[in-house]
Amino acid sequence: MIGILKKFSKKVTSQKPRKKRPLPPGQRLIKYMVFAGSIAFTQIWVSQQGIQADPTMKPEAPIEAPFEPTNELSQLSEELVNMNKSKTSIAGIYAIDLDTGEYVDVNGNKAFSAASIIKVPILVSLLTACERGEASLDDMLEITKEVVTSGSGHLQWRKLGTKISARQAAQLMMTISDNTATNMLIDYLGGKSKLNREFKKWGMRETKINNYLVDIEGTNLTCPYDQVFLMARIDKGDVINEESKTFMYELMGHCKNRSMLPQGIGAIDPAAEIIHKTGTIGIMVGDAGIVTTRSGKRIGIAIQVQRRRNDSSASNLIRRMAAITYNQIENDTMSIPETAFAPKVRVRISKHHSRHHIARGKHKSVHKLIASKSKKKKRRFA
Repeated sequence: MIGILKKFSKKVTSQKPRKKRPLPPGQRLIKYMVFAGSIAFTQIWVSQQGIQADPTMKPEAPIEAPFEPTNELSQLSEELVNMNKSKTSIAGIYAIDLDTGEYVDVNGNKAFSAASIIKVPILVSLLTACERGEASLDDMLEITKEVVTSGSGHLQWRKLGTKISARQAAQLMMTISDNTATNMLIDYLGGKSKLNREFKKWGMRETKINNYLVDIEGTNLTCPYDQVFLMARIDKGDVINEESKTFMYELMGHCKNRSMLPQGIGAIDPAAEIIHKTGTIGIMVGDAGIVTTRSGKRIGIAIQVQRRRNDSSASNLIRRMAAITYNQIENDTMSIPETAFAPKVRVRISKHHSRHHIARGKHKSVHKLIASKSKKKKRRFA
């Protein structure tokens, strides 16, 4: 009996499992529709609950422009293009009357190397972090080996381990364009990627930090429109509060380099006031700011020139473009005095020639001294 049961159990266990029959096409379609519907329902529920599985996948809402461009100054645009006689440089400008909307746009949305103009949005990022309570202007930052760099500024010469406040770093970054101070703030604010996300959030489409300063190769980017867009938003009262805005304008009003926008506009109207930030590397020079005209108009303006390395004519082009733009918006004329930007005549004397003149001068002075003494002797014994 037991043997029969064992034999029967072996037969049962040795049977192969049956294969499942595939569902008919109609039933399979219904199954897939139910599955897709459940996914769609889940996505709708998640969005209603305000939950995001991946923030980077959500499209950013368009940001309302802080100005309304109305009348394009097309003749001015043509004149600005004709100003650039160099075949080795590319100029970009965006300028707008923040009240009337009159504007000029020549390569305004073209991405140029940012140089130190990138420091404007970095400052804004610091101020927004302070307003959120994530940072403080009184926090102490340390000079480390990683942040020390060459170029503008004197912090590069300070001893490692030296500490300065975030306020001092911001002041040095904006007034004397200290590159080491800038790197300290980039690290303090969470690094390049975090700053780049903020720039996008503010509506700066072409502005990005790719490398720490000093960025000799010009990998950090911005465009004239982005700079005017951000500063116009701030001027309007967006992005940062009034206290932060006052602090920012105070720093930008004391920018030490006044060789571009201030000099160009000052040649037309010395009474004009400007807050700005310059940027200079071998392949690009630029300046961006807000100008208050003699009559009280507010002009957002940014000019950048990609140039042959260290070509000094690019800075002069910025001065001339700034002057004619200011004159058109303020005085409704494009004429500028011919003497306003007359090149300064520099007399260069060779080393040998200058030594010869110095020796000759000394020789003449000795002869004059001897002659005067001999005259005195003659008078004494006359």
